[in-house]
Amino acid sequence: MRDVAARHKDKAKAYRGPVADGLRDVRAFFWTVQRPPVPHPAFLRNATLSSFVERDSRRAVAPTSGKCRHDGCFVNNAASPRRFRYLRRTFRPPLLLAALALLALPAAASLDGAIGAKLFKRNWVSAPSSTKSNDGLGPLFAATSCAGCHPGGGAGARPVVRFGQGLAGDPVYGRELQSFGVLGLLGEGEAKIGYEAGRTSITLDKLADGPLDPATRVGIRQATALVGLGEAERLGDDAILAGENGQGRHGRAHRLADGRIGRFGWKATTASLADQTALAFSLDLGLSTAQFPDPFGDCTARESACRAMPTGSDHGEPEIPAYIVAALAALVGDLPAPRPASTAGAEAFAATGCAACHRPVLRDSKGNQAALFSDLLLHDMGMDLDDGIAEAGAASSEWRTAPLIDLGSKLSQGLRLLHDGRAATIEEAIAAHGGDGDEARRNFAAAPPAERAALLSYLRGL
Repeated sequence: MRDVAARHKDKAKAYRGPVADGLRDVRAFFWTVQRPPVPHPAFLRNATLSSFVERDSRRAVAPTSGKCRHDGCFVNNAASPRRFRYLRRTFRPPLLLAALALLALPAAASLDGAIGAKLFKRNWVSAPSSTKSNDGLGPLFAATSCAGCHPGGGAGARPVVRFGQGLAGDPVYGRELQSFGVLGLLGEGEAKIGYEAGRTSITLDKLADGPLDPATRVGIRQATALVGLGEAERLGDDAILAGENGQGRHGRAHRLADGRIGRFGWKATTASLADQTALAFSLDLGLSTAQFPDPFGDCTARESACRAMPTGSDHGEPEIPAYIVAALAALVGDLPAPRPASTAGAEAFAATGCAACHRPVLRDSKGNQAALFSDLLLHDMGMDLDDGIAEAGAASSEWRTAPLIDLGSKLSQGLRLLHDGRAATIEEAIAAHGGDGDEARRNFAAAPPAERAALLSYLRGL
């Protein structure tokens, strides 16, 4: 019984953390059972003040009987219909405020998504800390929060530096340069990134454990926008598979080792928003999840100072529980995709061949659609865009068709384009296309000035 109480107490603390950050009125939805005396948190899930679900592995709680007092309600135990149990509120803000808090949420948002919005902005801290649900950062990391790379859920101006040797990272520094370390630990080093004449340059400095292995390749990854990704997750595999080998461009779906179809990330290496979130926790923040259980993140065995630091993992448990990953995935899934400002220029977009890969809308057999301007397939983009860093199932020259739905927002913020930010303008990005994109590049270059102008105007409105 004590073990059960401890588990529920830890889970309640983890939930109260993000709630206390900003969803104070929603705390009315945390309840404890008075009989038996062991606490059982119950969480209102479906935005309904008249029913709730008790998260208890031993019994389920049915909707309230309607007999409520100021401090709680009688509920029916589904395991024994004639027995009623009493739930008393742990927190007692007026129910009117709780109802108004729900009404203030966007209509399409879930309660998990609302909690995820607070977690998205949270700055994680190193272990040990006074707030267990906040710690575990690092020991080496590239950011302290999700919003640090994706401000407002959009694309960010902070790129990361990736290392690769075949499918592996650098023997010492791993897959990603972590420029920051927890107290008492230096970051791995610094990177100076330059852009000139459609090319990127990377200069590494102050590397903590000596130079890179001579065989290690170095590349850059821009932080992409998160808007509209819920549409991609809900899309059936058939919509993606239907575009394979179409119109001579040889795109292919990224079939993952477990049989699922990848659709997220620059090389479509994950199939769900939860997996993509877990990967970011591991690589960028050094936080462990069920998908990536190493609490040292990207620290390699040869980084002994990193491996000697404390972590937020107790008894092998992940630092980030599954329900936090789920809340963040729910937030991203709720972010709507913007729609084009105008359809003027859409014909030029199709005539040049851009729409063959950057498909405006994908539809599956169940009626779901993703209006992202991407076929979500991998394409070989030629030698110029090959940075030598492959990932499991995707060659170094293969890239998932980048969604264009946030292109106008990127340009308005002065953000750079393509995976490594080499392009400052749409024209520079098109000129870098090779391989499967070479025909569209040549068509754009040969198009009459008026047609090119219409196409560029259309893209700036996405």
